[in-house]
Amino acid sequence: MTRFTHLPVMKEFLLIVSSLVLCLASGLFAEEHPFYPDGTYDAQISTPEEVLGFAIGERPARHAEVVRYFKTLAEQSPYVELYEYGNSYENRGLLYAVVSSRKNLENLSAINQDIQKLADPRLLESDEEAQEISRKSPAIAWLQYSIHGDELSSTDAAIQLLYQLAAGTDQTTTDLRQNLVIGINPLLNPDGRERFLSQVQQWNGREPNPDGQSIQHTTVWPWGRGNHYLFDLNRDWFTLANIETRAHVKMLTAWNPQLFVDSHEMGGYDTYLFPPAREPINRNINPRITWKWIPRFAEEHSRAFDEYGWSYYTREWNDDWYPGYGSSWGRYHDAVGILYEQAGVDGTLLKRPDGTVLTYQETVHHHFVSSMANLKTAGEYREELLHDYYQSRKEYLTEFDRGETRAYYIVPRENKSRVQKLIQKLKTQGIEIYRATNDFKAEELKTYWGKGPASQTLPAGTYIIPLAQPLRPFINSILEFDPRMVNKALEQERESLLKGEGTTLYEVSTWSLPIAFGVEAYTTTKSLEINSELVESVENVSGQLVNPEPKYGYLIRYNDDNIVFIVRDLLREGYTIRASRKPFILQGTEYDRGTILIRLNENDTLPTSLLKELAAEYGIDILGIDNGLTETGPDLGGGEFELLYYPKIALITGPQIDLTGFGSMWYYLDRELKIRHSILNYNRLSDVDFRKYNVLILPSTWGGSKRYADLLGKENIQKISEWVGDGGTLIAIENGAAFLADTSQGFSKVALRRQKLSEISGYMDAVQREMMWTKVIIDSASIWGEGTSGPEEEQRQEKSEKSLEKLWEEDEELRLFMPRGVFMNTRLHPEHWLAFGMGESVPVHTYTSYAYLSQEPVETVGRLSSESDLRVSGLLWPEAKERWAQTAVITRERSGNGQIILFANDPFFRAYTYGTARILANAILLGPGFGTSVPVPW
Repeated sequence: MTRFTHLPVMKEFLLIVSSLVLCLASGLFAEEHPFYPDGTYDAQISTPEEVLGFAIGERPARHAEVVRYFKTLAEQSPYVELYEYGNSYENRGLLYAVVSSRKNLENLSAINQDIQKLADPRLLESDEEAQEISRKSPAIAWLQYSIHGDELSSTDAAIQLLYQLAAGTDQTTTDLRQNLVIGINPLLNPDGRERFLSQVQQWNGREPNPDGQSIQHTTVWPWGRGNHYLFDLNRDWFTLANIETRAHVKMLTAWNPQLFVDSHEMGGYDTYLFPPAREPINRNINPRITWKWIPRFAEEHSRAFDEYGWSYYTREWNDDWYPGYGSSWGRYHDAVGILYEQAGVDGTLLKRPDGTVLTYQETVHHHFVSSMANLKTAGEYREELLHDYYQSRKEYLTEFDRGETRAYYIVPRENKSRVQKLIQKLKTQGIEIYRATNDFKAEELKTYWGKGPASQTLPAGTYIIPLAQPLRPFINSILEFDPRMVNKALEQERESLLKGEGTTLYEVSTWSLPIAFGVEAYTTTKSLEINSELVESVENVSGQLVNPEPKYGYLIRYNDDNIVFIVRDLLREGYTIRASRKPFILQGTEYDRGTILIRLNENDTLPTSLLKELAAEYGIDILGIDNGLTETGPDLGGGEFELLYYPKIALITGPQIDLTGFGSMWYYLDRELKIRHSILNYNRLSDVDFRKYNVLILPSTWGGSKRYADLLGKENIQKISEWVGDGGTLIAIENGAAFLADTSQGFSKVALRRQKLSEISGYMDAVQREMMWTKVIIDSASIWGEGTSGPEEEQRQEKSEKSLEKLWEEDEELRLFMPRGVFMNTRLHPEHWLAFGMGESVPVHTYTSYAYLSQEPVETVGRLSSESDLRVSGLLWPEAKERWAQTAVITRERSGNGQIILFANDPFFRAYTYGTARILANAILLGPGFGTSVPVPW
């Protein structure tokens, strides 16, 4: 009895001892392993502990504490200058410190000008001048930390690094200040960090818990990785969707660094990763960086870690394919771009499978040692780095291989505001852009549709982006239509897929900005001799009110993206506006489908001044008309002009909703459309009065097609179904679409391919019928000759004879080769209101394992092309072509008085696929009028 009585007491004692040991671990490690063992420091410079009240690594610093310490050292140290360069969405300040010797800081403007000359050799008089600058000038080293808010340790390492560089009196630190101008950006994503630290604080107990499964380590949705809109800012470096990234890039283009460090964390059971990377490696990266400097920095980095016996590795999972990371931005600008990945412990400590306990102080120490090691390498090879930097930029100005792209042309025709948006993003990156001053004959052209070479006359106003400029690798990396991986990378990817080990690709396979924007763009391999002017700034598109006092009303063309803002504003103010279902000709002028009609007899209080303001603000001409009788097409007083309704929008969210998918949709509503919307937690839908809304959006979820069924439950699914039947517009995206198409739900008549394998031939017959009426072609030979079944029909017949089990096995194998971020050619239904303002085709960015089948009565607005012309850009295996060709990607169907609209893919992927975002805008703004039966308010 005594033994059992005391056993719980002994267990409690052991737990207390264990907890005390873990609590002391960080402090004991700090005493035994100081950040810089032999450092000597200026006593006049405050340590982090003196200012913040805790030792670095004891706990994560909050944003305000980071700012306080950086400001303190800027005031105390003659080696530190502090700069504020912007704010986050939640209005937290973005700042960085520049550290160097007194002499360098006194001459910082001259140093910056010299580095600018190396960055743009056209500013130099000779190679000798470049050599002299390389000999005497310090190099620019830039270190940035915590772009992911839940990756904590690097920000605290930045604080310790600032102290070391500002207060250190040892020879190594003195040499670093002499040889380098060092930029330290301690926190790129303050909103995410503060959100994450608040969660950690909420869930931390009395004593640190080393169990990685406990909630203070996992935290709760939406975690802290993303910014306010939950964007992954480390994918935003060329898309520039977010204000933080735009501020970073604007600031960095003024510094032209030769070393660019991007510091991260990864899973807590890992060790430490740094370059070099593995294949695929983007061929636009400067080979001097890839093959010369990265290995040299890695070698000296490894020696620094070996001094402590720390574990690390390179190459295993990180590749250099996608150009949208921070470290990639540096590499494409000819800096030595270095990625750090430290095992994270979420600000406390973590017990690992091998029995060791990793403390927060250790993680901070690893980042600090990494930064110091890279700075030492940069300082030691300062002159050689500067010389190679200059030499690379010089070669970009003149050296072209035969058949190499010489320039990009971007043509602003009807949708000028979208082109303007793209050009503004490129100008923010510091790219030189010219505008043709007259029409010109362009030769050796290729489009992203794969057609050419060809010649044609392009209009005055065409934007010209020559590649004979210092940023050639970066320009190519973000604009090129079809980046290609080397065969070795393809072999490794295919082998991994066949073995069932999954993809080796860390990112999407393609991303081209012109394709994503859906603009008219060309490349040319011909030397340029075009009358043009440098684009100094991007001017707003002009618009005006023509015939401001008409007798009948006003017409507004629906071709430019900015028209949606006029529609939004007029509906929000309560005015009655309509949109044409069919094209028409009025007084000799052609008007396309979607043209907005404002009848004066329906808007007797509409002020002319408002229309003038809207035309000027959005660059759209508003045309006053004096009669409603057309030459062809519907008259303006008839029933072909659909009454529009202001969208009252609800967006579903919750812990199982895909973070980035939800973020892009939230951002689109809030920052792009700038329209009021409600965000509904799916856990509380039973209490929601859906009568307040006429548009409901289901973003993608984590998991598969059945996840929404679990999240919503039968009661809420029924509630949503009844709401749709009463006249609601339900928009579902990616896995949200897969949920509605799942046959077990009975929600949509669109079908998942994997669930209709035995009926595919019937769906393909429907596709053929659809193609016959969308594009009527008279083939007299086939009419009067004898018809025979072609090979495609024979294949369908053969497949229909296979067993369902065999069809399932084949489909499962084809799914292994799913498109992973590929632009695919999508044919649009040009007469459908969802396609208003669009052309006949649009590239759709596709990353999904779901393929969809559709037939009447479903209206297929967007259908993937046939295998022969399906791929626009990116890695698309033959198996994927076979499975996804001619499947549906955008559908609309009636359900009672309402409608269901499905998007197989995110139409606003990472907030930059404006080509498909326009269809999303149509769904939201036109949907309640065009697609539903709303009771007339008599």
